[in-house]
Amino acid sequence: MAVHLTASTSRRSASGSLRSVPGERDEARRALLDAVEADLRAVEDALVRLDDGRYGRCDVCGQAIADEVLAAEPTARRCASCTEP
Repeated sequence: MAVHLTASTSRRSASGSLRSVPGERDEARRALLDAVEADLRAVEDALVRLDDGRYGRCDVCGQAIADEVLAAEPTARRCASCTEP
């Protein structure tokens, strides 16, 4: 559930000091909020799957998702075979 932001949130002023750029800061905040909301939805969905017995099962083929995959990504919905392109 790592969040990676690519937008720069600062610029160098003529004197060389860093200063914030409000538009970019707002974009970075929005990107962070969107990522956190997506993570929350994924966790809530995983809890529903846990309650109804589908947690740890691939949504595509129905096979068990490897424990190693779930340990790395607890909200995983597909097994390794169905995740590969």
